[in-house]
Amino acid sequence: MGLSIDPKEVEVEPGSTITYDITAYNYQDTPDSFDVFVLPGSCDSGWFSWTTNQISSVPANGGQKQVWLDVTPTKSGNYKFSVRAISKSDKGIQAFQTASISITEVKKPDLIITNIWNVGTVVHYEIKNIGNGRAQACSHTTLYVNGVSVSQHHVSKPLDPGESVKGFFKNYNCKQNDKIKVCADNNNVIDELDESNNCKEWSCPPCNGGQPCIALTPDKSEPKVAGTVINWTACACDPKIEGCKLCYRFWLEGPGTGWVKKKMQDWSTNNTWRLITIKADIGDSNIYVDAADCDHLNVFQTAVYRDYTITGTNYPPVCACLMPDKSEPQHYGMEITWNASAFDREGDPLEYRFLLSGPGTGHNFIVMQDWRTAHYPDYKDCPTWAWTPGFDDMGSNDIRVEIRDGMYVPPPPQNPNNYFDVRATYYDYWIGPAE
Repeated sequence: MGLSIDPKEVEVEPGSTITYDITAYNYQDTPDSFDVFVLPGSCDSGWFSWTTNQISSVPANGGQKQVWLDVTPTKSGNYKFSVRAISKSDKGIQAFQTASISITEVKKPDLIITNIWNVGTVVHYEIKNIGNGRAQACSHTTLYVNGVSVSQHHVSKPLDPGESVKGFFKNYNCKQNDKIKVCADNNNVIDELDESNNCKEWSCPPCNGGQPCIALTPDKSEPKVAGTVINWTACACDPKIEGCKLCYRFWLEGPGTGWVKKKMQDWSTNNTWRLITIKADIGDSNIYVDAADCDHLNVFQTAVYRDYTITGTNYPPVCACLMPDKSEPQHYGMEITWNASAFDREGDPLEYRFLLSGPGTGHNFIVMQDWRTAHYPDYKDCPTWAWTPGFDDMGSNDIRVEIRDGMYVPPPPQNPNNYFDVRATYYDYWIGPAE
């Protein structure tokens, strides 16, 4: 008799299941049946699962029949196992084959927030990579206050396994019992071992001294170009007087006021102020708000947002990233979703478009999904591109994303539709035959 096992050698990740084709050949003059056994060798016996280990009524004179063996390795390393078939009619008729498995550890990063604390008007955090692979740069860490995204910090350096980096969010005044949450990789550019552990929660400490707790926040992150309208909101509570009526007044100090602290909105119950920036405001300005019980305006608390930057020029987006939701190779007919991101220091809305170059396009970049817009701060509506490659796409493909903030229009004869600020290309994504 004869015996074959396919595949003879394989390389997989832990937890993957390999289905082996075990074929018995009968070279006798009469039909025969065979018992098939696994000899685990260096493998764990729990990795193996037969559909059946009986091969019955194999035709004579070179006839053959198959059974299937599933093997699911759970740990990394190099292993061997064997399969033995024994004739039921004659125990002396046997065959033996060996297969080898190389299990490679999945190397992915895993980002967590390990600590949150505040110093004055700055919320600090520490982010750590607890995975076993490098975390690329370009991820965004987001600050949420009472469930609302208020600021982002750009992680500009890669993190190797075990490495940490500290970041901060400027000009946030803790309000009593505010619920703070800081989330790593909020733009989902990093494929992680665990996508559910990116966030950490923290509460602002209670107010002291019975004075109103006050916070001041803009509706747009800095820097911003002169001419931008910025809405400032003050939030305050008085821990001493339940249901008290609070009043607010706003001040501006910066290049536009000659660095004199100028009252912009006097005492009122309106806790918002609209700043229309002009060319004279270019530079860093401080914005103040006072809050007090409306019946006792001479006793007030002050919050300040320091160094809000107004620029005279626009900063284009940088640090474009492009990642698929499935690792290569993939089969044609399988849908692959491409996720893109970039960092814009002014928080401008960003436009994205996706292009493809490969066998199906004659190896020329063709627009597959035209410009779509995503908005700060979370870019949750950031467009993705779902690509289902066809038969003509088999082979090596390059996928590209082009990103712009729309603040620049190229002069004629350039086509403004083809202008972009930054781009990223994923090279040599391999598409194979259908399963």
